[in-house]
Amino acid sequence: MTTEQSTGLGSKMDETMAALLRPSFSYSGGALKMADIYPGLGGASLAAKNLGIGVVFVVEGELYLHQVYDANFGTTPIQEMPLHIDEETPEVDIVTIQLSHQYSHSDEMLLDKVWRFQQAARFLRVRQPKAVILDIPHFARAEVVERELDSIGYVVVRGLVGERQFIVGSYHSIPIGWPLVTGCLVETTPEGWPLTVDDILSQRGFPGNWDVSVDTEFATDLLHETSPVYVTQSILSQIANYIRPQLR
Repeated sequence: MTTEQSTGLGSKMDETMAALLRPSFSYSGGALKMADIYPGLGGASLAAKNLGIGVVFVVEGELYLHQVYDANFGTTPIQEMPLHIDEETPEVDIVTIQLSHQYSHSDEMLLDKVWRFQQAARFLRVRQPKAVILDIPHFARAEVVERELDSIGYVVVRGLVGERQFIVGSYHSIPIGWPLVTGCLVETTPEGWPLTVDDILSQRGFPGNWDVSVDTEFATDLLHETSPVYVTQSILSQIANYIRPQLR
């Protein structure tokens, strides 16, 4: 397996740059097409929109997150990966997979999380996107993910950015300049564990009954305040710039 690891190289993303990445939520498709699998609050989809990449396929297993995503992007994700991927899913150039919010404070890669990643891997094997980005916590073991991507045929690079590991797989070795960050990239408990999505929503007063409607302003603020969008956007931009010339 070809794997490289970095603790953070590349251009520094300061507060001014982060502010510039706060967009309106009008959808704009692009020449590149992306699938966002387990988007959580939708940070990767927001980064794609900023770059003019069309998000054409979204899978999210948590029903209450469907409301947050729909409020921000006007699209309701499907709940499960289709059984027949070749017939029921679109072809895409890039796939983003967020597993960071799938971990509890004590998890590494438990059975349910392995199953979710395997569902995403089924999509990768059939659709063979040119590149895939995975976002997992810094404390999670990345070997399971890396072995699977390597078996599919991807060249794998891994970077530690703040409290998260970003794993990039591509059929060509795309050089990634990992953005430097200052401070904490994700919210944590007093003990230093990353907050789960449930923790974040509860802190902001979201009711425990997930059947209630999500206020659009609440969902928008939640996305901007808690998602490391500028980090994902930096990585996604480098991949897009590498892929776009191949489509001409």
